[in-house]
Amino acid sequence: MPFFKKLLATIAWTLAILATPITLAQKAEPNRIEFPKGSSSAVVSGSLRPKAQEEYAFAAIAHQTITLELQAPPQDSFTLKLLSPISKDVPLKETAQNHWRATLPLNGSYQIWVVCNAATPAVARFKLRVAIN
Repeated sequence: MPFFKKLLATIAWTLAILATPITLAQKAEPNRIEFPKGSSSAVVSGSLRPKAQEEYAFAAIAHQTITLELQAPPQDSFTLKLLSPISKDVPLKETAQNHWRATLPLNGSYQIWVVCNAATPAVARFKLRVAIN
């Protein structure tokens, strides 16, 4: 009889473990960039620790031009990455120091990743102006 009690306890414990929902880590949704009515530009800002990134999303139409202007002292403390609606890199052409431009290839939701490259462990601040024409 003790064998059956142990067996039932083991089965009950196994079923309890299997019935427990497992929560998988999910990536947070990017912050949405909303362009004010009648405006084709918006400004976002934030602060990041080294090696951290902030992600922003915005809607655009194929063949529009995006212009990005990053203010972040020191100048090389952040990197920008632009992803298309199909998660492909969109090349950014630097037009001036901390100014980039690209022609958007598709209709849909794009993402901008702001990545902190700061060498110090302190938090680095940034301000990003996004313009679409």
